[in-house]
Amino acid sequence: MKAHLTWVVVAAACLLPALPVRAAEGDENYQKLAKLQFGEGTAAVDAIEQQIRQAPPAEHAAIEAKLLAVLQSADATRDGRQFACKLLRMVASSKSVPMLAKLLGDPELSHMARYALAVLKDPSAGQALQAALASTKGPQLIGVIGSLGDRREAAAVGDLAGLIAKDPALNQAALRALGKIGTVQAADALDKAAVPDCCTAALADARVVCAQAVAASDPARAEKTFRSLMESGPGPVKAAAFVALVQLRKEQAADLILKAAASQDKHVRRSAGAVILTERRTCLSCEAAALRMRS
Repeated sequence: MKAHLTWVVVAAACLLPALPVRAAEGDENYQKLAKLQFGEGTAAVDAIEQQIRQAPPAEHAAIEAKLLAVLQSADATRDGRQFACKLLRMVASSKSVPMLAKLLGDPELSHMARYALAVLKDPSAGQALQAALASTKGPQLIGVIGSLGDRREAAAVGDLAGLIAKDPALNQAALRALGKIGTVQAADALDKAAVPDCCTAALADARVVCAQAVAASDPARAEKTFRSLMESGPGPVKAAAFVALVQLRKEQAADLILKAAASQDKHVRRSAGAVILTERRTCLSCEAAALRMRS
């Protein structure tokens, strides 16, 4: 009878769902993370990631503290610190920003530090990236510029505009970032930008991207930009500007498409056909243009 009861208890225990790993458990995984070397496997990383996914938000702070301890450890390996940054992306708060900010100029860790800062909603993350514009150089600076664009940091528009014309690599990174930020102030900066010939295509492309974002609040300005680029932009940008214009002014799509189809510019002509193929199911004017072109 006693043996039977023991079997029942064991069987019942096997049927119970596994309890989530809590922040106070599994400290050995953080020790292994600190010593991690590329090629040794990522079991510790996987275990910590699972811990994060199972832990309630109230326990994220404790996990964050342990990951920051790995970053601060003088004995931690480069690979361990990189993975710590990756995991911080899942639990980071404003408490992580000072440590991550220190890594923005590090050639080996800058990318992963930005990876963590990119999704942190706290304003201090954007402020740290903006401050790094003055302290980073080379690839790290270009990466910081890109992250500011990805975050759409409106406060950085002035600093980014100030980087234009310093060298082609910075030009293109700053232009792309301003395009992604997509505010009226960013559009103003792009309209005023003077760039060398090697960057004119990047400028035109950024203006299209920015105008698409601005269109929601200032459609007239966006339309002016699209029409200007259709006349003077590089070939592929003319096509992109035309597509954006049709999407903005769908009620005028039929006339816009017919005019584009008769254009002397091959890029604009091709874009007219492309718009019909992609937009006709959701745009009655595009369908009307297609029918008129057949007649």
